[in-house]
Amino acid sequence: MINEMMVENGGGDANSNVSPTKLMVNYIPELMTRDMMYALFSAMGKIESCKLIANRGYGFVEYEKHEDAEKARAAFNGLLMQGKTLKVSFALLNPENKVSHKPDTESNLYISNLPPDMTLERLNNLFGQFGVITNSRVSQGIGFVCFEQRGQAEEAIKNMNGSSPIPGAGAIVVKFANKPNSNKNPPRP
Repeated sequence: MINEMMVENGGGDANSNVSPTKLMVNYIPELMTRDMMYALFSAMGKIESCKLIANRGYGFVEYEKHEDAEKARAAFNGLLMQGKTLKVSFALLNPENKVSHKPDTESNLYISNLPPDMTLERLNNLFGQFGVITNSRVSQGIGFVCFEQRGQAEEAIKNMNGSSPIPGAGAIVVKFANKPNSNKNPPRP
């Protein structure tokens, strides 16, 4: 899910790094709208906010009460909708105790030796197990996956570099992508 910056169990104690009321929802079907998502999750309690990032297949739902968020997580995590299985967990907090949505600029991966028929959906499914994917693209055997946090990208490299996760294909190379300006030669005097 693509897109998994989550914790499986309940959130909410004072020392926790998860939001007690905000859920992250991954693997949202393409045809789901924000209104549909709101209607589904409001059945579990009063919602403070509902955000759908449709082109990325994930969203956030924040409840007024922790108990309602926990009910929704229990009810909807693993729910099959339009051929996709929702993954619902409490959203992680950033150090300022705000739920983090912004990608870490140091978390972009370069993936090579992908099969020529690799699709964006397959790439996202392959790497989504390591964290929230904020951006991705694939073309002619090369892919880029940007995670929300650097630690997620490091975990993907550790587990995927040199592996052969695609039947019939060779080992893939997974490494941090070069920064946009890092390939430029320094100016000559």
